[in-house]
Amino acid sequence: MAPKLNPRMSQAAADLGLPDLGDHQDWGIEFADPERLPEFVAYYREHQAGFGEWAQEYYLGELLLESANDALRDGGQPRSLIEEAVSLIAARREHEPTQFLLEYWTNMDSLEWIDGEAHYPIARVLRQALGT
Repeated sequence: MAPKLNPRMSQAAADLGLPDLGDHQDWGIEFADPERLPEFVAYYREHQAGFGEWAQEYYLGELLLESANDALRDGGQPRSLIEEAVSLIAARREHEPTQFLLEYWTNMDSLEWIDGEAHYPIARVLRQALGT
């Protein structure tokens, strides 16, 4: 049995009704869901002031970005909600976990194209929010 995520991240997983798979590097990507983006944005907004562990900020940020990316590709959420998710992440850019996220995600649109479309359109939205 895999060890549980750290206590704060375990609580976040429980709050969101998501599995606690232990120290699983793709937790936020694996459980992303564009249909739940409004819930994820609200949770992040409400809890970000209390982020006290690296993993909590990183995994929840990853959950937001992958969910927003999927919503961009699928057209399942309003653009304003996607931009709010990106703004929440961009506002924490001085924090180390978010710096890691931003370094990774802002370069994702150069990696994979599907049917002539960027597989990671969130990268462009992130760069616009960051002014880069």
